[in-house]
Amino acid sequence: EVTNRIISFDATALAEEAGDPIATNMVMLGALCASGVLPFPEKIIIDVLKENLPQRYHSTNLKAFKLGQTAVQNHSLFKKRSLI
Repeated sequence: EVTNRIISFDATALAEEAGDPIATNMVMLGALCASGVLPFPEKIIIDVLKENLPQRYHSTNLKAFKLGQTAVQNHSLFKKRSLI
């Protein structure tokens, strides 16, 4: 699906806030999850993350995921279009 909705935010800065700039991918995954474009719910993503990452990475990656979700949910364009 092609969309005209673009939400810009600094995913690397959010990953650094979560504790590791390498977690940028988790920030982006959280953002996608919050946007509603993924065909599966948040719980599945979190379960897969916990099953596939060593325990020591869970906290940082979950925090990065949540920060990505929040970035989208708090974005003014997202709120105006009532996408959540």
